[in-house]
Amino acid sequence: MKMTVQRSHFKSLFIQRVILLACLVFFKLFNHEITASCPTPNVALLRVTNLTKNKVKLSIISSGYTEYHWRYKKSNATSFTNVTTTEPEVTIDVRPTTRYEFQLQLKCPDGTTSPFSISKLFTSDCETVSGPIEYLHLNDIDWSINLNSSGYYGAYESYHGKFVDRHALGIFPLNRDWGSNSPDFTWPIGGGDVIENVQFRMECPDGTFSPWSSDYTLRSDCRAPRLNEIGADPGGPNTLRLHCDKYASAYQFRLREQGTSAWRNIPQSTLPFVFVDNINPNKNYEVECRLLCSNQYTDYSPTLTYLGISACTDPIRGDYWVSHITSTSAKVEDRGYDPDVVRRWEFRWKLGSAWITQRSDQPFLVIRDLYPDTDIEWGFRRTCNNSETSNWSPEMVYFRTESICLGPINSLHVLNVDYNTARFNTSEDVYAMYQYRYRIQGRSKWTTTEESNQHLHRIEGLQEGESYEWQGRGKCGSKWSEWVDGPVFTTVSCNPPDENSIGAENITSRAAELQYREYIPNKIQWRYKKDNSNNWIELNPIREAIQYLEGLDDGSIYKYGSRLSCVDADGNERWSAWSPTFVFETYCQGSILRINQITSTSMKVTAVKGYSEYQFSYQLQGNINWTTLATTPNNTIDLVDLLPGTTYDIIVRITCNGSQGPWSAPSSETTLVANFNATAPPHPTYLTAMPIDEQMVHLECQLGDVPAYQYRVRRVGTTSWDELSETPNSIDTVNVSWDESCDDDSVECNLYEFQCRLYLADSLRSGFSRSIKWSAWSVSVYFNPMKPHLSSCSTPSLSEIIALSVDDASAVLYCDIPNALKYEFRYRIKNTQPWTFTPITDKPGVGLKGLYADTSYEFQCRIACQAAVSPWSRSKNFRTRSSTDCSPPLFNNLFVREIKTKDARLNCAINGVLGFDWRYREPDSLTWLPLPASRENFYYVDQLKPATKYVFQSRVGCLDSTLSPWSLSIPFQTLQDCPSVTAQSLLLTRVDANSVRCAYINPAQARYIIRLRTVGAEDWTTLGPTRDSSILISTLENKPYEFQVMNLCSQTSSSWSSSILFDLNTVTASKSMAHPELWALYPNPMTDHLYVDLTAYPGQVTFRILNALGHSVYQSKVAGGRLINLSVKLAPGIYYCNLETTGSRSSIKKLIVL
Repeated sequence: MKMTVQRSHFKSLFIQRVILLACLVFFKLFNHEITASCPTPNVALLRVTNLTKNKVKLSIISSGYTEYHWRYKKSNATSFTNVTTTEPEVTIDVRPTTRYEFQLQLKCPDGTTSPFSISKLFTSDCETVSGPIEYLHLNDIDWSINLNSSGYYGAYESYHGKFVDRHALGIFPLNRDWGSNSPDFTWPIGGGDVIENVQFRMECPDGTFSPWSSDYTLRSDCRAPRLNEIGADPGGPNTLRLHCDKYASAYQFRLREQGTSAWRNIPQSTLPFVFVDNINPNKNYEVECRLLCSNQYTDYSPTLTYLGISACTDPIRGDYWVSHITSTSAKVEDRGYDPDVVRRWEFRWKLGSAWITQRSDQPFLVIRDLYPDTDIEWGFRRTCNNSETSNWSPEMVYFRTESICLGPINSLHVLNVDYNTARFNTSEDVYAMYQYRYRIQGRSKWTTTEESNQHLHRIEGLQEGESYEWQGRGKCGSKWSEWVDGPVFTTVSCNPPDENSIGAENITSRAAELQYREYIPNKIQWRYKKDNSNNWIELNPIREAIQYLEGLDDGSIYKYGSRLSCVDADGNERWSAWSPTFVFETYCQGSILRINQITSTSMKVTAVKGYSEYQFSYQLQGNINWTTLATTPNNTIDLVDLLPGTTYDIIVRITCNGSQGPWSAPSSETTLVANFNATAPPHPTYLTAMPIDEQMVHLECQLGDVPAYQYRVRRVGTTSWDELSETPNSIDTVNVSWDESCDDDSVECNLYEFQCRLYLADSLRSGFSRSIKWSAWSVSVYFNPMKPHLSSCSTPSLSEIIALSVDDASAVLYCDIPNALKYEFRYRIKNTQPWTFTPITDKPGVGLKGLYADTSYEFQCRIACQAAVSPWSRSKNFRTRSSTDCSPPLFNNLFVREIKTKDARLNCAINGVLGFDWRYREPDSLTWLPLPASRENFYYVDQLKPATKYVFQSRVGCLDSTLSPWSLSIPFQTLQDCPSVTAQSLLLTRVDANSVRCAYINPAQARYIIRLRTVGAEDWTTLGPTRDSSILISTLENKPYEFQVMNLCSQTSSSWSSSILFDLNTVTASKSMAHPELWALYPNPMTDHLYVDLTAYPGQVTFRILNALGHSVYQSKVAGGRLINLSVKLAPGIYYCNLETTGSRSSIKKLIVL
């Protein structure tokens, strides 16, 4: 095979080689010593080692030089950072996961300095590839390597210090299949007895690369060079330079004049090139080469034909040069021609699909009238002195014209503002590069981002709770626009609760409620401790506003505080600092444990034991005069000299930790009548049954000083009693069961009754009754056993049970679980026994009456589901209002319902008052906004701001015509507003004969619905919703239509827009829905008028005309219409017409005036 060699050399290169040859001759003649210049550093010997995230070591595997001059920069930076060392390594500071490049220059011992090496790239702080290669195959053509991983990039370097590939730094993209474990790739390397070092690096998820791995050593097979791997170039007037681009131990070339048979063998060389003298420049030569591998020669390569020096060579890639690029012109140049051979050039370039050709007597040409921001393909061919013409280069060569800057950047937005991050954005995408800068508001120093071709930029490292100002600009070609201000924004902050937002309420002797009165962003965590303790008790975080503390010590001082949990935009949780420490004190709350040994004139009263002092007081029930006894260390006292058959109220208060607590709730008991019958049975008021679990019930008789007790039990409806053994204890235990075969909605078949009798003391027997040992059986007392709990019926939570309409003597208990079959409540004065049960009902609420005023109650709820009864809920507290004091509404009585974007319903669940006052404000405001008073216990507040936090308070007008204090603050937040749609926000585009597509100009507002009807019709047809920016309206007729649009937001929706009218004749077809043709341009060649036909925007538009240099020659704002007549006179040339609408949409058309 014969092939014409493509030559590419400069005249200066020719002169240099002549000088080099002369120097060699001079050396041979005079034996003069010549010192070689300092060599360029071999990039194959450069190494990068990641030390830490911020430090990298650069080094070279070489020594013997006096100085090492390093320079490095970020890959997109314009200037280098220089460092000089006397050692072959240097440590530099870098930013994590950032792409860098560096170069090295050497200073030799003779004082000469090498050129800088070519750049070597690296990325800091990314995991290095390690581990074995799973599969390796090598043949005489290529290497095929499989890695036991995915997502890597590979590269290799040879021991000879030369890259074999055709890509910068030997980086080869893998065939990346993220679902595969064996990505394949192939490296063409050719033949020769060569040992190669192969390295790998990994592509990280953020697009950066790891450091290079350690070397993997591969050996190639030996084969003859291919035709494209050998070459011949002029080495002087009568000299040829023969070369082979493959690695081998040694090389041997041979050549002969074309048409002859005798080869001229060139001596073997260890270098891949030789110089051959005595060459006739007007002759053509044939050249072949073979390689020495493992002491054995390969076959000779195919024959290469070298044409004489005067031959007209084809351009190659290195001959092309482009400079002076503007938006409409560029200078193209041939930098590889031989001035002694070439006399004329022919350049060509492509606009659209057509080539434009122009001749030149110079090796360059300025081509004009190009399109801005466009890739231009170009080429050239040469005409030589022998009148031969070269071929056009087969390779495609491009350059890109600069963009036309349309003035300063507009439409700056800040998105996703978080604690330490934000995103800067602009809706304009006409610039080649973008850059932003920002600073804390009021400060002087700007922080500037790196320039990027992406108009969306994430800013990190901001400070919490700071207001920032920022600016943006765009770059067209080499020019930057002016800086333009963006909207000021404030980063989010997670602040701890303050003294106005937390408090301790409903404090009793053993419990307290810690309340947070503001909006909870995510969760809140409480901690508390005793005043004299060093260890905080930290509770689990909750989302409710109230934290219940139980099991406290009475009469003790406690410290408490809280902190808030916030969540940033990336879903990361962060905690605020702890709030200041606050204090509350539990009461010394006593209670009556039992009253027994009742006679007609006395009774024994026993209080809960364990305190230092007790004080009892009693009165006739209904009387207002209490008889208070002296304090005593005993928890038991005998009340004497009482009236027979009379009911008394008894209360107690205790002293603990040196402090006397409040009076307990009253307990009542009645003395016996004077003619007491000793053999009478116990009264049923002294008998109680308390289920302990699903199979056990405690039976109790609360009469004391009895020698023995006996109980009998039976299921209601049966005839036989189950008599228990007599016992000296007043409490006995009986086993029962729940019959699952009973109707789930009735408890009659699971109803039990029990009776009790007493063993009489000898002192009570007289006359004929002395032989009577037992009293008569009491009347029956009924009870239900505990129903088995099934997991399908969940326990009501504290947030689901509420005390409503709390008055001084009544309340409503409510369970907010709407799907339960039955509801049951039980309540009692706090920390007393026993419970009072409400009737089982299918309603979620039950009313209580006859409560004590100004008294704390606790209540629980359980529900019945399809086949189970839930356990009892935890206790929740409420306190009745004082009958005399006008107290404020409690925290649990206040809530907000029907929250919308601009209004909400405020509620105060209290009855028995004259009226309600209301006020509200934003949390950061110091001024309350009063609302009109109302007689209802709710109020609708409007004119609120969307997506805004508020707090409200309420107070009541009491029956004595006084006003209570204001309540605690109750937080709430309005919903996000959903903006309405305007006609200027929509495009209508004709799709086919019977279909129209409606699309938003801004695709970010993408979810909406449409209703459509013919003009005059009553019924609407609704289309959507859609989640992209457009929706198709099909099967239309040739009639006038109207349609309206409603935005759909995350929690709300907008109102319907005003009607938009259209018919099929007024909607123009578009070639592309992504970039619809919004307008057309019709110049009148006979006048100075331009006609603009608008098809989508009825609003105001701005029309600008720019010349080829980007200068504005005409600008006007006009009212949109179907046809706009513009009077403007333009000189011949190329112009760009820019149409901007009120929707911030821009479109450009090119206009050529002849």
